[in-house]
Amino acid sequence: MDSYTIPSNVSSSTTNLFKQKITADSFEDISSIELHKSLKEIDPEMANSLHPEDRRKVIRSLQVYQQHGQRHSELLQEQQSQYGGSSLGGPLRFRNSIMFWLQCDKEILNQRLDDRVDEMLGRGLISELLNFHKDYNANRIDIQNPQYSEGIFQSIGFKEFHEYLILSEEEKNSDAGQRILEKAIEEMKLVTRQYARKQTKWIINRFLKKPDRQLPPVYGLSATDLSMWNENVLQPAIDIVQSIIEDKVPSQKLLPVEEGLNDIKETFYCDVCERLILGQNVWKIHLNSKRHQKRKAKLKKLSDKSNEQKCANVS
Repeated sequence: MDSYTIPSNVSSSTTNLFKQKITADSFEDISSIELHKSLKEIDPEMANSLHPEDRRKVIRSLQVYQQHGQRHSELLQEQQSQYGGSSLGGPLRFRNSIMFWLQCDKEILNQRLDDRVDEMLGRGLISELLNFHKDYNANRIDIQNPQYSEGIFQSIGFKEFHEYLILSEEEKNSDAGQRILEKAIEEMKLVTRQYARKQTKWIINRFLKKPDRQLPPVYGLSATDLSMWNENVLQPAIDIVQSIIEDKVPSQKLLPVEEGLNDIKETFYCDVCERLILGQNVWKIHLNSKRHQKRKAKLKKLSDKSNEQKCANVS
């Protein structure tokens, strides 16, 4: 652990946080809001870019300060200020890089994901979940308020099968228990498909919507028809690499990089809706949303009515 100095103007509660080695599992008895307040004392810029309830990232920023003796926000700024860096990070680690993105038609991808879950079930997923729950999870959770937001318990499957896992053996074997199991399986398939969409969105935002930074050229290869793997994936990939090695322009076209919106990660508080919003783009969307406008109009109506009553009382 590197040496570091706690600023003299921070509270005693913040100072006490650093008396132990900070890990992802630290501070179980301290709320996320309190941890965020401590981070704001140590690194106000970083705290302002994180939602107070994003416990994992808040703890990570505290950990970075303890390990490096420097604010997390300062380290990120140094990285981003390098040639080719941006708000997402520093320059490419390897300059001569290309990226292949295996793409697939949505319906076929969804079916493959469902089939993958079925395959996992056939290979003993339920038994694995039951054994893990019995050995590690049963004594850890409050049945009425299970926590599946930390460590391995975030994995797809634990949360979806919770209702089934806590049943007795007799209940599991009942018709109602089987219906709960079937529902859990469908929920796992749904969450798996949602996660795949999230991954796709991440790739697009990370590599195809940020023209202000160094990006590896991205080539899309179709994996929709696996019987055509050699023709659609293997050979085109070989041709692209060979062309680049020979300093030629590949015949395969690059995936286009779209103009992206640079989202400033800053927290905004909406007095109208009493909500904390993270990100300038999300903030703008919120201000123009029907929900916000409706709430704003309602509050104005109530305010006007209150003012009318005050005027009537005065007269």
